[in-house]
Amino acid sequence: MKSLFDKVSIECSRLTTRTYSTSFSLGISFLARPLRDPICAIYGFVRLADEIVDSFHGYQKKELLESFRKDTEMAIRDKISLNPILNSFQFVVHKYSILQQWIDIFLDSMAMDLQHQQYDYKKYQEYIFGSAEVVGLMCLHVFTGGDQSLFEKLKPYAMKLGAAFQKVNFLRDIRSDNLLLGRTYFPGVDLSRFSKAEKLKIEKEIEADFLKAIKKNFTVKKSTGAFSPADLHEFGMYLNDQWYKLSANEGTYTTDPIGVLDISILQQNLLDPVLNIKDQRTDRRIDFVGGIRGLGELEKRVNSGEMAVAFSLYPVSIQQLFDIADSGNVMPPKSTWFEPKLRDGLLTHLIDTVKY
Repeated sequence: MKSLFDKVSIECSRLTTRTYSTSFSLGISFLARPLRDPICAIYGFVRLADEIVDSFHGYQKKELLESFRKDTEMAIRDKISLNPILNSFQFVVHKYSILQQWIDIFLDSMAMDLQHQQYDYKKYQEYIFGSAEVVGLMCLHVFTGGDQSLFEKLKPYAMKLGAAFQKVNFLRDIRSDNLLLGRTYFPGVDLSRFSKAEKLKIEKEIEADFLKAIKKNFTVKKSTGAFSPADLHEFGMYLNDQWYKLSANEGTYTTDPIGVLDISILQQNLLDPVLNIKDQRTDRRIDFVGGIRGLGELEKRVNSGEMAVAFSLYPVSIQQLFDIADSGNVMPPKSTWFEPKLRDGLLTHLIDTVKY
């Protein structure tokens, strides 16, 4: 029965995701259950193509990639493949109406990696679009569940977010890509004379993509100095020596006692979808600074390179605290910082020995 083979196929996609990317696999585990397998299927497809051009040294990479392309086309056409990764991928392609053009553009970008080359600006943009932005669009087809109107609304933000993540990867791997694979993605960068100025230029480009991605849910304005929120649903953001004022857009939060909290708004609209921080309690990439230490401490943590971005939040009001208590809920992580701290201590009382 094909249903049994389909189960084997998606299990192969899950295994590929877990084996090649523990962080991405962990992130998927926080998605709604119906979304997990489709995203694993997309990841498995993308991973195989990437491995062909990046890891299969000593083999005929060009022929392998061409064969993989043909196998992908056949799998989508016939709605089956003996390659379990492609079998699970074709199912997702048909179920969520993923466009063939996204698949072709992605594979074209992988073919670009077969050449030892230094990218000019045109090729750089072409590669970013194919290797990152269209992968984000494939996933967006899954997330929007066939709602074309919602897909078109979210499309530019998904593309910018994919581009930002890819450029971070480029910057992280810049030397190994050049020394081991003979590639220099950033146009006009001479690694033999890679300066701080060039690094800052690349970081500014990544910053622009990041800001574009968060503008879906927030109104973003530059601040002339350190920004401390003056009202609910306002946030300060410190990024690359610049403070910003973020204001949550209408429709980005609910009115229930938990959903209306600023920490919930930040988590649901930025930390999770943009930075992939699913659990504030366990994720090692996030830390908390008590308000008494001031905005200067936030700047210090970012300027030192320890953190990449910092956020300042408006304090939780007493009324919000009452509303949550009255509804029988508990406060979200790190939302119960109170100042000044109440004095505490230990009282003891001697109990006289009773003689019988």
